[in-house]
Amino acid sequence: LLPALHASSQPSRTRLDMAAVFSLGFSLLQLFVLVQADYRLEIKLVGYEDSSSCTEPCQYEITFCPFTIYNRTTFCSDVLMYETNSNNIIGGKPFVFNNTRNWTGQLQLEIQIRTSHKFLAEITIMEDLIPSKHFSDPVVYSERTVSIELSFLVSCVNNYHGPHCAVLCEERDDELGHFTCDGEGDKVCLQGY
Repeated sequence: LLPALHASSQPSRTRLDMAAVFSLGFSLLQLFVLVQADYRLEIKLVGYEDSSSCTEPCQYEITFCPFTIYNRTTFCSDVLMYETNSNNIIGGKPFVFNNTRNWTGQLQLEIQIRTSHKFLAEITIMEDLIPSKHFSDPVVYSERTVSIELSFLVSCVNNYHGPHCAVLCEERDDELGHFTCDGEGDKVCLQGY
């Protein structure tokens, strides 16, 4: 009689263990969602000047390596090639870097500039940036014979909001809710709800 009782209590314990594992897994999934974030960093080359004696036409190679203070992982752009008949060049499209971590609010950017013949400069800059819908005012950075003028844009993407792009809020107008999201990720009820 006792072994049969023991055998019949086993499935109940297995269900309890599976429920605990499911609960733990769900909690970990929630934790992952809470720390996930998405932002985009855009760098616009507004102006460039090189006072060294570059023979015409000049060909410049510029590499941007942005990283945040707390995120030491560097992700660099491809080498950007510019050719000009003068020593002044102005960029077109911004250079875009996507990241799936929290934005810390501070950017460190390493810029390497060379011609096809020689190394010109490595410029390291630090900027405090908040997510925005508009590019920052252009700033000029100089090193040796090189001056580079840049403008920055940090924007939250994929329904993330707030100063660190860490608040998930997805607008909806259905049976699960009727709201939009403000810049901080707070829900704003649609009119009539």
